[in-house]
Amino acid sequence: MDLDAAREFQPHGENVRARAAAARSEFSDARWRSLQFFNAYRIAVAILMLLSVSLFGADSFIGWRHRTMFVYGSLLYLAFAVVCCFPARIRRPALDWQLTLQVAADVVFIVVLMHASGGVVSGMGLLLLAVLAGAGMISRGRLTLFHAALASIGVLLQHTYQVLGDEASVTQYVHAGFLSIGYFATAWVAHVLARYTTESERLAAQREVDLANMAEVNQLVIQDMDAGVLVVDADGRIRSRNAKAEALLGPIDDQAVEASLRERAPVLAGRISRWRESFPGAIDPLTTLIAGKPVSVRFVPVGRHGNVGAV
Repeated sequence: MDLDAAREFQPHGENVRARAAAARSEFSDARWRSLQFFNAYRIAVAILMLLSVSLFGADSFIGWRHRTMFVYGSLLYLAFAVVCCFPARIRRPALDWQLTLQVAADVVFIVVLMHASGGVVSGMGLLLLAVLAGAGMISRGRLTLFHAALASIGVLLQHTYQVLGDEASVTQYVHAGFLSIGYFATAWVAHVLARYTTESERLAAQREVDLANMAEVNQLVIQDMDAGVLVVDADGRIRSRNAKAEALLGPIDDQAVEASLRERAPVLAGRISRWRESFPGAIDPLTTLIAGKPVSVRFVPVGRHGNVGAV
């Protein structure tokens, strides 16, 4: 590679790094958006709790043991979910800190609502399964087991409080134990899925950078060729060219919409169309007119069946 080509390669390398940074930024944006959806889920759950109590009253199976505690707990849960929307929007503090604080608050609020509904037999503890699954996907599995431990401790402490107050039976520890097993199982599945998702995203980003590198190298090789090189897609739009080809076709603005070969060289575009109809593969050079000048042209297909484009 000569010195001029080396100078041209530097901005291309910067473009590749910019693409990689953009991919990482997009990954981070997706996590923050997921956190906002998570807050929307909390708001929906709190509203459903309040509606259930207000619509069904004494017939509601939730909140039957301590209805006042349940109503105030649901209201505080709703207020907390609304407040959490603002830090998620401004992205301060860090996402993992926000997520851990929110999951800990979820455990506290849901355990209180579970206590007001009669304890582990009420089924309210199942709400924490959705919390742990969502938190595991957002955190990409890094804090899932810690979150599961928080949920298990909260449920076991609540049931112990009921047992000491003669509001529940010791045998119901089996329910609490199964809930705890479910929490860890959900956290582990979320951890595994998040790990695969993260690996897939990393490989996709790496391949994007590799393809961008190959495209830049190919462009440098094309620019250094003595012959004019023109890359055309299946729709006849000019995708790449070197200086020799541009000297024949005229300058093409890189920022504009892809130029059509039919507009720049209608005779050559017609030759390509006829060549595609028969598709003989790469053919021997033929002579045609481009901008009134006789030019020797050779077509090489792009793709196995030549349906991607031509060089």
